Amino acid sequence: MSENRGRQTARQTFSETAGEIFEAAAAAFLMILLFSLYRAARAIPLDRLSAGIVEGYPKFVVFFIVLTIFFYAVFILWLRRRAWLDAILALAAITSLSGLAAFSVGTDYAGPARLIAWIGAAYLCYFLCVVRGYGTDSDLNKKSAAALVALFAAVSFALTAATGIVRHRIFLTSDFDLGIFDQMFYFMGRGEAPVTTSVGYAMNHMLEIHFSPILYLLVPFDKLRPDAETLILLQSLFVSLAAIPLYRIVRLHELERKIAVLLTLGFLLQPGIFGGQLKDFHEIKLLPFFFLSFVYFFERDERDKRFFSAPTAAFFILTLLVKEDAAIYLIAYLLSALFRSESARKRALLYSAAAAIYFIAVTTFILGAESDFSYRYRGLIPEGVERSISALGKVLFTSPFAILIRTFTPEKLTLYALMFAPLVFLPLSGIRKLKNLSLMMPFIAFNLLQDLEWQAIDSQYFMGPVSCFMVIVVAEIESIRRPAKRIFLASLIALTAFLLCLSAHLPKSDYFKKYARESAVYQALESELKAVPSERSASGASHFYAHLSRRAEIYPTAFEYETDIIAVDLRDSKVPGLFKRVLTLIQDRGYGVRSYRRDYWVILEKGLESDATQAVVGEMSYLTR
Repeated sequence: MSENRGRQTARQTFSETAGEIFEAAAAAFLMILLFSLYRAARAIPLDRLSAGIVEGYPKFVVFFIVLTIFFYAVFILWLRRRAWLDAILALAAITSLSGLAAFSVGTDYAGPARLIAWIGAAYLCYFLCVVRGYGTDSDLNKKSAAALVALFAAVSFALTAATGIVRHRIFLTSDFDLGIFDQMFYFMGRGEAPVTTSVGYAMNHMLEIHFSPILYLLVPFDKLRPDAETLILLQSLFVSLAAIPLYRIVRLHELERKIAVLLTLGFLLQPGIFGGQLKDFHEIKLLPFFFLSFVYFFERDERDKRFFSAPTAAFFILTLLVKEDAAIYLIAYLLSALFRSESARKRALLYSAAAAIYFIAVTTFILGAESDFSYRYRGLIPEGVERSISALGKVLFTSPFAILIRTFTPEKLTLYALMFAPLVFLPLSGIRKLKNLSLMMPFIAFNLLQDLEWQAIDSQYFMGPVSCFMVIVVAEIESIRRPAKRIFLASLIALTAFLLCLSAHLPKSDYFKKYARESAVYQALESELKAVPSERSASGASHFYAHLSRRAEIYPTAFEYETDIIAVDLRDSKVPGLFKRVLTLIQDRGYGVRSYRRDYWVILEKGLESDATQAVVGEMSYLTR
């Protein structure tokens, strides 16, 4: 065996030997990076420069040289296990990049840290997949791939649902949008119209603002446990289930199972998809599952040369029923299908015509004037011009540079980097092909043109566009003939999605710490709010609203209505005039204190006499001096 090793060493080229030494040195330097992360864990920021630390330079150099020699001697010369050195390099690199992303959260260098993490991940994946060739010769079997997809979906569901529920339990959810949907389900569960009173009067959400009949699909689940938390669970469930049709789409394109698993993981961890499940509830978050299911069955019909199938038609209808503008996502995909086979072209024309007719019919004959969301584009419409979608179209043609300057702002580009970077910018690369251009329509309409104030990485506005992007990503990777490059891109998508998701959403882990620290207080407040009879009218502060919304009549406290119950959030004690308003309600409007906890809440009830009332009056009189 020693003779064989000697011959193998003799045959090795200089560049191969140099590569092994360089890898040993890289692994050794990563250990220095891990030590920097250890210092960060002990409150020494990653960007801190210290003369005291620099004076220890010789120790670091000796450590680096000794560790390099150790790695090379043990894993290359002695054990002949370079794969073990690869594993150490990969583990140390991923740990370093994860630590960089984690410890940069909330700092001034969070943006540069994300860029460094992305570049580091790119080099790591290229080295392992292209240079070293890992993952190119074998594939996952069917059961292993299915198990991994199920595992990733289950973990995603557990993490997002738990985070969303804890966020609700520490009273950070709000009237818009969880509270209004919770009230709608209260009415739908009783067989009544989906009404919300959040705007100060009873308004039918499905006939005046949005048209989302798909919500009736959730009513049976909500009736099993009538609570706002049920809605949070359901939206996380549906987003996680979107992993199934996405996996099938990738396999339909005859890509390897390992590619399908990695892309599925990248989708679930894409910051906009993961974060979109953490904030309240919105019907558009159901879109990825139904839309991607339609895409899968549509393309399966094309493969099987079928003009029509019941699953395709069913998911087409279900997607339309998510929301009136779901038709735009369908049309965007179907326009891209025009560039494929003749059978796909005929079916695409049929379905896109049906989607367009549906969209026009709903927006013209069903939805009211309140459904015009032109105010979300008000930054693009000049003063003195009527605010409408048609006005926006006029501005696009008459002042295009003004639109571009207002659209491509540094703040927007920073936000959209969290959309495109985890997908390795393949959607932007893919639009060089005319067939993919239409798939960018939803992003342009609902993200790029829309004012920034309506967007955030944990909002609902990334669910649909990212789903369209995944269609481009699959097509782009399919077009690559070299297996090593395919696995490289898929691995990079999964790794960078994890790193940027960690960077964007790690602060939300504080929800759990906050709940553990003050659980007794929050549970007491929850009990007080749940004890308010549903037949009583109520006004709730924004963060209390979704805990009171299972009733026929509820309004934001900002409207200053004299409802039976008024729940005031004292955590907003810096709001000007808050204590004075509470005093006015007690002293001039006939309210008594139903429940009170200093610095947290006061719940007032019309006509109530209680011992706590005078105590609250005395305390707040003092605070208003």
